[in-house]
Amino acid sequence: MKSNKKLISSIKYFSAIIFSLLCSLTGFSQTIEGDTIIANQSITTELKFPGNRNAIYKIITDSVQYPKSAIKDRIGGQVIVDFIIDTFGMVKPDKIEKGIRSDLDNEALRLVGLLNGWTPPSKNGKKFEVFFRLYFLFFPDREFEKEYKKINSFNNTDIVIYGNK
Repeated sequence: MKSNKKLISSIKYFSAIIFSLLCSLTGFSQTIEGDTIIANQSITTELKFPGNRNAIYKIITDSVQYPKSAIKDRIGGQVIVDFIIDTFGMVKPDKIEKGIRSDLDNEALRLVGLLNGWTPPSKNGKKFEVFFRLYFLFFPDREFEKEYKKINSFNNTDIVIYGNK
């Protein structure tokens, strides 16, 4: 129980980081290919999530489970997940663009897979899939974070996830 309180406390501490990430979610590239928007296109309706950014934040913070084996082994770093939001608003995790090891990669994929229920964008009444990329930073403890920051740069929109506090 004490561990859960620490996890919740750390997650709340980093809510500003998560919030800035969610504010910056966009599709990217420069064209519409088939039924997928991979760019900032002129669309009639925009991509929306029920409950907006706060609902996404709640899903992530309520669900994150830093793998115990990764905490024990002091393994962390950045995991980048590519995924598609389909025309039904469901998330289809596409691939790990950059991973650390399978337990942390799988946790990032699991978290992304929980973000279902979007209203997809449309243009002239036709719905489109949207391609996204999310960045997760896993730190097994604060000392690991300090060491990581000395030798790595990362985006301030990364979702930061802590193991031990």
